This record gives sequence, C-alpha cells and structure tokens, in this order.
Amino acid sequence: MSSTDSLTSSPVSANAQGLDATTHANIHDKLARALGIKTAQVNAFVKLFDEGATVPFIARYRKEKTQNLDDAQLRALEKSLNYERDMATRRLKITELLRAQENLTDELQTRIDNATSKLELEDIYLPYRPRRRSPAAKARAAGLDVAAQALLIKEITPIEALVDYQVTTSVSDDSGNEIEVDFSDTEKQLAGVQAIIVDEWTQALELLDTLRSGFAKTASIVSSVASDDKREVGEKFKDYFEHSEALARLPNHRLLAMLRGRQENVLGIKIEGEDTPFIEKIISHFNVEATSPSARQEFLIEAANSLWKDKWRPHIEHRLLTEKRLVAEADAIDVFANNLQHLLMSAPAGRKVILGVDPGIRHGVKMAVIDAQGHVMLDQADKPVVATAYPFAPDNKMTEAKALIDELLSTYQVDLVAIGNGTASRETDAMIKEILSANDTLKAKAVIVNESGASVYSASELASDELADLDVSVRGAVSIARRLQDPLSELVKVDPKAIGVGQYQHDVNQNQLADSLDKVTQDSVNAVGVDVNTASPAILAHIAGLNRNVAQQIVTYRKEHGAFASREALKDVPRLGVKTFEQAAGFLRVHGGHNLLDATGVHPESYELVNSLLEHTNKDLSELIGNDGILNS
Repeated sequence: MSSTDSLTSSPVSANAQGLDATTHANIHDKLARALGIKTAQVNAFVKLFDEGATVPFIARYRKEKTQNLDDAQLRALEKSLNYERDMATRRLKITELLRAQENLTDELQTRIDNATSKLELEDIYLPYRPRRRSPAAKARAAGLDVAAQALLIKEITPIEALVDYQVTTSVSDDSGNEIEVDFSDTEKQLAGVQAIIVDEWTQALELLDTLRSGFAKTASIVSSVASDDKREVGEKFKDYFEHSEALARLPNHRLLAMLRGRQENVLGIKIEGEDTPFIEKIISHFNVEATSPSARQEFLIEAANSLWKDKWRPHIEHRLLTEKRLVAEADAIDVFANNLQHLLMSAPAGRKVILGVDPGIRHGVKMAVIDAQGHVMLDQADKPVVATAYPFAPDNKMTEAKALIDELLSTYQVDLVAIGNGTASRETDAMIKEILSANDTLKAKAVIVNESGASVYSASELASDELADLDVSVRGAVSIARRLQDPLSELVKVDPKAIGVGQYQHDVNQNQLADSLDKVTQDSVNAVGVDVNTASPAILAHIAGLNRNVAQQIVTYRKEHGAFASREALKDVPRLGVKTFEQAAGFLRVHGGHNLLDATGVHPESYELVNSLLEHTNKDLSELIGNDGILNS
C-alpha cells in the first residue's frame, strides 16, 4: 500500500475527467462570481484540493495561497465545485448524444450551456431520449412519419394523410431488433400519426418553459387522508388530512411533513391547476386555431390536449415538486449541520469529576462516576463506580435512591451531575436538587445534558471496547457524563444522525445528509485539535488526512509502543505516509514531548521558521506558547 493510500481520493478529480481547460476555467470564473471571491482564490483551492489536500488543512495551513479563505468559504466552494463539474460532465455527454443523433442545433447548444440545474439539463434531453418501444417510435418505424408531416403542413384531413400509407406488420428499430406493431386499421394508424405529432411537439422547449412558469404560479398542492382507517394511526398528520395551499408559497417544513405522510401511506398528495389556459397556449403556438374548423383542426386540437395532459402536465408537476423537495431537503440539511456544529462545539466542563445519570422509570436510574480524565472511577475493591436506583414507580424507593446518590456525591467529591434529558429527566433533576440542597457539604451542581444517541453508543462495538467491564445499560450514564466533560470527544463516537439535531432527517437524501454532517464533524474536530496520546479512534478518524483504518493503527501503535514523544514519531505508524502526515500533523497534539511546538497548532513544516523567529527576537519558546497571533502567523 502506498504512503498516500490513507487519504481519501478526491471525488472532484474523478468528476473532472474529460473536461477541457476552457471548461475548467469557466467553472472557476462562475464559482468566483457566485461566491463573491477572486478567480485566483478558486484556482488556488482547486489545485490544492485536486492534489488531495483536505479543507481543514487548506483553511489552516495554506491561507497564503487561497488569500485567507476560511473553512466555511472553502466548504461552500468544495460543494459548488463538485456540482458544477458534475453539470459540465453531463452537459458534455448530452451534447455528444445529440450530435450523434444529428439533433444538435445552435439553439439546443445554447440551452445546454445556460442550464443551471441537473433537472433542467435532463428536461432538455428528454424529447430526444431514445424510446424504441414508445408509440411514436413504433409509428415512425412503421412509416407513419410521412403521414404525420403531411398533416402538419397541408390542409388535408387525417384520412387523406393516410392515403399513401402501406400497412406494415413487421418493423425493426435502429439496432435491428424486431418491434411488434399493429397498424392494421385506420383508427390505429391515426393514433400512430397523432403520437408522432405529439412527440415532435415535445421538442418546443421554449413553450414548455413558458407553460411551466405559468403553471408554477397558479398550481396548488393538495393533501388528503389516504383512507378513513388512517385517521387514527396517522393522527400526527391530521393538519394535512384536508389541506390545500399555493405550491409556490409552500414552506419547506410543510412539504417535508406531507411527503413523510405520503411515505407512511397516511396521506395522498396531488397537484391541482387549470388545464384550459395551457392547452390554448399550445394550440396558439402551433397555429392550430389558424386552420378553419375541420377534421384536421379537431385532430390537432386533440393532439394538443394529449401533449398537455399526457406528457407535459405530469412532467411539470413532477419537476416542480422535485425542485421544491430538493430545496426543502437542502434547507433541512443545513439546519442539521448548524445544530450539530453548535452541539459539538459546546463549551466543555473540563477536568471535573462527574456523576453521569441516565434517568429511567421501570428499569431504574443508571449512574456512573468518571474522573477528571474521563475514566470510570474505581472503588476500593477496584470495581467500577456504577449504580442503579429505583426512586420512581413501580418501586418508589425514593429514600434509598437519595441515600445512594448522596453517598456517591460525597465519597467521590463529585463536581457536576450530568442528567440525561430523556424519560423521567425532570423528576430525576428535581430529586438530585433536593439532595444537593439538603446537604451543605456537597459541592456538585446539576446540569441537564442531551442524551440523544447515548443508547446507540452503548450498544456499539466502540463502547464494548472502551467499557468492556460495564453492562450495556450503564454505559449510557458514562457517555452522558463524558458529554458534559468534553462534548466533542464523546459525540464523535455516535453517528451524527443518531444525535437528534433536526426534524425530518429520515426524509432527506441520506447520502447528502451523511456527507454534510461528516464534514461538520471533521471541521469541528480539526478546529480544536486532539491529543494523539489520549484520543480515541473515533475522534482520530475525523482528523484531516486520516480515516478509520489509520486512526486505529495510531491507537494500536500507541498501545504497543507507549505514548508518542513527538509528532515525528507518528511517521513510524503503519499506513501513515508522508502525504497523510502532512495533512494530519498540525491537528495532532503531543503534550509533554521533546518539542514544545508539538503541543501547539504550528505545523511541523513551520518549525524552522519559528526557530528563526526565536533567534531574531531573542525570545524563549515558552514565551510564545499560547500566543496564537505569532505562532499561527
């Protein structure tokens, strides 16, 4: 395995393959305008990113190249770059397909170049997407295209258009495959002619744009209860049992609620809007009304109705709802990400002795005491200090519970009591506050802690490794205590989606949600840095340049060889190569080592510069430690 194997290969590089220099330059210019930064800054970021540099590393240690873009700007740039490269790749593919079909025109090329979303690109290509088994394709293969073109340009009746048609019973598609057709009677032949006309009209993309825009302004979204037997089981969706509102003004959260109701088979959703004004516009656009009333006009009006009702309206409804859903999901994911960041970056209580309390009723209140380093305390018999009390119904052993908790607080000189915010949280908080107020010698203070995901951690492989001697039911209390002591280090052990940082998290794109939350976690961990001699594999995996395998290798090496005496010693870890070291070293701290700089945010590549600064200023290194203005300059 190469020294760079631990670095995740850049998805951007893969997506960028096949794009020429001009396309790249256009993308960079577009991103610069959209984000309000210089093209030179975009160019610098892209070069570093495509070489495998991570966003935290670029934000912290390559500021001079990106002209001080911060991590938030870089994340926005990364996301937009990926999207625009995907768009450019798809543009190129669609252009090639249309050219091969000999359907590419200057107008189509302009529309492709100006498309602003993937949905819009697919709409452009949709009329030209091969559909060998469609009614129109079968009719063309059978030779009915001649009749269709004649009807479009001549004042003749549909029957007259068929005068020269030779009935075909066996045809082949472009690949030579047999297509089953049946145009043996006049009615079926006319249906085939109409299918061809409708298919040809679908290529009027400017008209489609106009109709979509008009429909979007007037359409309503309507939700209703799927059936009467769903009223009780779907009580939480009762606000949408008979609901209607303008689609254009539908708030994101209401759309997500409706979609969840539909997913759970409680609600039915449909888009309502007029048909007549849009059919009339189609008729006008193709000059159907200019024809004197006749069988031909009636036939073409029928085709216009089919185009709208069978083709365009269903497509427009789907696209509008999809666009609204994508916006709603993106907004929800942003909320999740912001909430997670605030939670991860909560101020730590620090090195305190903490009693973690996992409230419960039937199964009791689980408790564990951790020391200032986050380890579960041991009693005189070297057994973990954990306990379970049953103060609430059905046991109602309140007196015994208070005595037990008072003893724990007193014996282990507890500084803080971390109470999970789950079931019986309020009752437990009130009980502990009564204990504290009744005993003046106790110094502890009670704090309510978000316990979401603690049960997930308790049953995880990581918890089994860290707390092998503890029962699963008690591990949650340890996690709750650690969350107060050091929120970031503890919360990274839990899948962000299990922490409960927003609504509708199961209704949004799961890959996008996971990617967003992972990046927030990575940025938070790297903003703080970690002690490489105490960090768990869970938090090390989020350090720039590292992954789970390398993080585990670091911990394994540490167990076998003892604490790292320097950052340089990290190079001896298997699978941690030169490139990985470059990305990760600045975020890994070594306290009490040979070099004081190893405990700072100074990157090893800058040690020589710091030493020169010391010589120039005649200062001692200890005077600079903690002076971020000098060390990080």
